[in-house]
Amino acid sequence: MPKRAAIDTDFLTHLAGIRNIDDVYALIVRFFIAMDVEVIMHPLVYEHEKSPTANPIIDKLFAEGIILVPALQDILDAKPGGRLMYEGMVMQMYGDYTGKKYPLSDVCSGWQKGCSLGEVHSAVMCVFLGCEYLFSDDMGAVRHMSRIIKVQTQTSVETLSRKMCGEMIKGSDIISGKERRLLSYERT
Repeated sequence: MPKRAAIDTDFLTHLAGIRNIDDVYALIVRFFIAMDVEVIMHPLVYEHEKSPTANPIIDKLFAEGIILVPALQDILDAKPGGRLMYEGMVMQMYGDYTGKKYPLSDVCSGWQKGCSLGEVHSAVMCVFLGCEYLFSDDMGAVRHMSRIIKVQTQTSVETLSRKMCGEMIKGSDIISGKERRLLSYERT
C-alpha cells in the first residue's frame, strides 16, 4: 500500500518545469510510483497558491487524479476535536516555524501570500491524514518542519526536498539515472 505525501506548490512547480525530457507528465507520474506515494495537496494551498497561470502539466496531474485535493472538512473530521484542534495546531506550528503570531483571524479560510501558510497548513494536514512525507523545496521547511511536527504532535513526518527524494529512488528500475538527476535538480 502506498504511503501518503503532501506536496507544496514550489516542489510541484519545479517538477513541472523540468527541461530536456520529452514527457514531463509521465516522468512525474513514474517519480510518484518510484516513491510509492499517494500525493495530496492541501485545499487552501490548491486554492490560493497553485500557479495563477495555467500549467498544462500541473492541471493534468490534478485532472487525472495523480494529485488529490481532499476537502477541508475531510481533514477536520479526521481527528477528534476537528476544527478546534486543527486551528490550535496551525497557530502553534506557525509560531514555532516563523517565530511570529499567526497573521489572520480565520485559520480555516483566510490566506496571505508569502508568510509560510502553505508549509504550515500542509504539515498539519500531514498529521491529520497520516502522511508519511511532506514534499517541499522550501529549505527552511526541510530543515525544521519534521522536528516541529514531532515536538508538537509526537507524529513522525519526513520533510523531503527533491534532492532527498532523488536519493531515495536511486537505483529505481523505472527512473533512469539521468531522469533521477533531472527530478532532483542535479546537473546532467
